[in-house]
Amino acid sequence: MKLRPIVGRDHSDCLAIYRANFEQGLIPDHYEPEFLETLEDPDTLTLLMQDGDDVVGCGSIHYLGSHAQAHLAFGLIHPSRQRRGYGSRLLVARIALLRENHGNTTVTLCATENSVGFYEKVVGFHQFSRETDKHGNRFHWLELHLTRELLKMSQDCIDNSDVELASDLAVPVKRDLGDF
Repeated sequence: MKLRPIVGRDHSDCLAIYRANFEQGLIPDHYEPEFLETLEDPDTLTLLMQDGDDVVGCGSIHYLGSHAQAHLAFGLIHPSRQRRGYGSRLLVARIALLRENHGNTTVTLCATENSVGFYEKVVGFHQFSRETDKHGNRFHWLELHLTRELLKMSQDCIDNSDVELASDLAVPVKRDLGDF
């Protein structure tokens, strides 16, 4: 299993995973443009997950303005590969890339109704807000306080798994916070 930054030629694979999740009803309508913007954003690290030659997932991460807040976006596993541990490994790997900031880093994400339980179970995210977008889609804002122990646990999980992280990965700081 390999996780590496996406390059231009990977966008079609990521989009295929997005659309497969959409077709299964796992992603609400109207978010494909935002997904494509995330893939193109130079201030966001998007990782491609491969199992051998097969692309099985992708997920994005960046810091918001400083190292005090990180944000995870579009953690997606192809529906044919779900419930096999890929999503857990993708989530834990993205957390393992963060750095401990004296206990002051909060990790946030916006989850659909279908995925809230996954994030709560795997590493202990908790809901701090719920909202409905202009299209009637319900979302849950989740957060996690990154502790030294959680960071070490995440790094140990990756070190003791079949996940190979590219060695030169660094989570970028997003300076233009736009809608955040």
